[in-house]
Formats: sequence, C-alpha cells, structure tokens
Amino acid sequence: MRFEFPASNNAAEYEALIAGLKLAKELGVRNLRAFSDSQLVVNQILGDFEAKEPTMQEYLRKVWDLTSTLSSFHIQHIARSENLGADQLSKLASSRMSELPKAAALEYLQRPSTEDPEPAFCIEVEPSWVDELISYLRDEVLPSDEREAHRVRRLAARYILYEGKLYRRSFTSPLLRCLRPTEADYAMREVHEGIC
Repeated sequence: MRFEFPASNNAAEYEALIAGLKLAKELGVRNLRAFSDSQLVVNQILGDFEAKEPTMQEYLRKVWDLTSTLSSFHIQHIARSENLGADQLSKLASSRMSELPKAAALEYLQRPSTEDPEPAFCIEVEPSWVDELISYLRDEVLPSDEREAHRVRRLAARYILYEGKLYRRSFTSPLLRCLRPTEADYAMREVHEGIC
C-alpha cells in the first residue's frame, strides 16, 4: 500500500491492520489471529493503553467495527526481529515502481481508512432488462403477457441470482455479473479513465 496522505508510523500500522481485516472479511474468515510489531497498536486494541489522540481513537473504533463481525480475534505483539516478512514488505512499498516485482499488487490510498465516505443510498433505479429476470428468480413473478413470460422463463435458465446480484452462467468461464446501464457506463469509464 502507498499512502497519498501524510501518515505517522502508528497510523501506517493501523492502516496495515485494517487492510488485513478487510481482506479477511472479503474472504469470509471467521477466526483471525493477527501479529504486529507495534506495541502501541497491539496494546490499544487489547485495552492496556488508552488511545488519547483523536486519530488513534478513530483507528481503534474502525478496528473494533471490523473485528465485531468475527467469531474470534486475537492480536499479539511480536518483536521486530521476528517480523522479517512484514519488514521486507514495508521496504517494497517504499521502493520505486521499476524495482517492484511484476507480481506485486500495489494499492494507493487517497485518504485514511477512518474517512470512509458515507454510503449513498439509491432512491431510484432506472428500468432495465435485468428487472424481469430478478423478479422471476427471486419471487417467481412473471410478466402478464404469455409470450414475455415464456421468454423470461427460457432466459432465466442461463442466469443465477447470488447475494442479490444477477449473474450469467457459463460452462467454460466464471459467472458474469449483469450490470444496469448506469453501472455499465461507470465500469467502462473506470476501465478507460480511472484506476486502470
């Protein structure tokens, strides 16, 4: 990870822990054991030290939010000399792009993890071809027109609803996510102009 904001060593330690917790959440991890060479971070999380600075309090709150969904979470302090792998990773993050291995994944953080943007709630969704399929797959609701109902039933065999999202099945490739027109437009702009 590379930060595009000023961060103290303690903030960087918290950012690394939060990134690991988010990754564990994405992977569906239920029991997690973390190791850190930062005495301050470990002792603040364990409750042995008090987080006095507002930024440290926010980081601590963020860690508690992420660990609250886990069945068990343990964090343990280890000496820097025993943390050579993490030390090598930290040196990689500060090296030039040309020095990085080709397989290295690099993430840029524009702002601290504690400043996550407020979630935006969608009030209106534009009508789309996916609506009929979602209605049929979720609630078994078909259009009133018999020809349309037959078409939706036939098409539905090629699609699956997984965690509320519509995917197209395929024999030889992974599930393909179906997007609404605005989502597709955003994805295309992101690929051509954004992160990639």
